[in-house]
Amino acid sequence: MELGQMADTNSTRHDKFERSFEDFLGIEANSFTTERKHHQPTPKLINICDDEHREVREHLNGISRESSKWITDYLLQSDRVVVVNRDHFLELMKEWEKDPCETAP
Repeated sequence: MELGQMADTNSTRHDKFERSFEDFLGIEANSFTTERKHHQPTPKLINICDDEHREVREHLNGISRESSKWITDYLLQSDRVVVVNRDHFLELMKEWEKDPCETAP
């Protein structure tokens, strides 16, 4: 599971994701939702895109790229790994290869 799957705005894929998660957990159909409720902003946040955090961001981006490659090239090659909406998951993995500060609006 990639967190982007939980926030997917494509209702068909999102419903399939939730139902598959229920099957995996062995819980009643339509009892699981990824809908976020009453999100409260967290104080003391930093903006990782600020130049003062550049070194940390570069390090984290390196980890993200390596993780994406390992998940895609090795983990997903196992017949024991099940991924719901595989094409969408792979799209999300490609996003891990990008610096979010360079692609942010």
